Amino acid sequence: MPAMAVIPMSSGEYDVRIGEGVRTKTLRVHVGAQLLATLHLGPDSGSRVVRAALETLDESDQLDELGAFVPLERFGDEEEFVAGVRRHLDDVGSED
Repeated sequence: MPAMAVIPMSSGEYDVRIGEGVRTKTLRVHVGAQLLATLHLGPDSGSRVVRAALETLDESDQLDELGAFVPLERFGDEEEFVAGVRRHLDDVGSED
């Protein structure tokens, strides 16, 4: 996965920059309360969820297909997506 910067904006929204230089992709990502509830996380985990979700989408080759605004809740009913996000969250947790 290319370098990623996740910047909190407003409640549940994050500005994300993926890549470097001319190969930078900018997204506005929204993490809804339902996705956080599905993952059994609170609103303070939004940045971690964004990072884990985009890593999951990158693995399934969906990252390049994303538009400028990404409501993550649209993937929240997909079992593979939720499992991938959980796996990445566990990976991050084990590195702390």
